[in-house]
Amino acid sequence: MRRGWRALSWQAWLAIVVTVVALVPAVTIEGFTHPLTVFVFLKAFALLGMLAVGQSLVMAAGGIDLSLGSTFGFSAMILAMLRHLGYSFEVTVFAGLGVGIAIGLINGLLVTKFRFKPFIATFATLAIIRAGAYLLHYVALEERMLSVRGTVWTYLATGHSPLWVPPSFLILIGVAVGAWWLLNRTRFGLWAYAIGGNLNAARTAAIPVDRVRILTYVMAGALAAMAGMLNA
Repeated sequence: MRRGWRALSWQAWLAIVVTVVALVPAVTIEGFTHPLTVFVFLKAFALLGMLAVGQSLVMAAGGIDLSLGSTFGFSAMILAMLRHLGYSFEVTVFAGLGVGIAIGLINGLLVTKFRFKPFIATFATLAIIRAGAYLLHYVALEERMLSVRGTVWTYLATGHSPLWVPPSFLILIGVAVGAWWLLNRTRFGLWAYAIGGNLNAARTAAIPVDRVRILTYVMAGALAAMAGMLNA
């Protein structure tokens, strides 16, 4: 029995901890398992989960991205502005994701090509992006946000799927499974873990360190942008 417990991976232990954390309030707090409560919880969890998946990709390759929160807010402002101008759902998707990808690319280049420490580079972009979000915030924000209502974005964030969960949570499940597969079943994931484990050894082993790290920042920026647009 003791040997069996020792054989559990850290992922299994994490799953056990998460299950316990979810069960304790379900048992001790009245109304916690009400469908409406669960629905609201899943909506909030979907947004934070996308940010967490993006950050996990960056951290797997030995980095950190402090600008994800600012990317989250800035993409929401971009969505509101484009919807106010009458652009379609498809345009807002590509524009929002494009903003997140561009921010991730800048972070990746600062870290890899200009040799800034990830903490310093992403802290700087955090401040710049947040300033941009505030500039958009003070230009008829309420009117712009109202223009997001009644769109596909509204359904994705607050609608009910056949399983009576928000579609945004189903998107999170797909993103999390895709990230798990990427990190655990592909050469890219092996390279990312190798870089996160020992950067110099990864370079010696001819792993394309810069390319892998840039891609992790790009994916994290895209996920933060998607979460921000859903939050709008």
